[in-house]
Amino acid sequence: MGRTHAEVAAERGLPAEIAEIWTEALCRVRDRGEAAHLRTQIPTPFGTQVWDGSVAPLRDPDGRVYGMVGVVRDVT
Repeated sequence: MGRTHAEVAAERGLPAEIAEIWTEALCRVRDRGEAAHLRTQIPTPFGTQVWDGSVAPLRDPDGRVYGMVGVVRDVT
């Protein structure tokens, strides 16, 4: 809590571009109420990992977005 996606990515040795891609997707879900699906390639010392992720809005009874739910898995 209280850190940007870029800060978390940097702490874990991930490229800044990965944080930017995920930040854009999460903002789209929050602002437009659209689900997002991403497949991201992550370079590692052991080769490239491929992460598949989906994020969807959670809505209140009036249809307003109040949160998000998501899952990310390694599909390498």
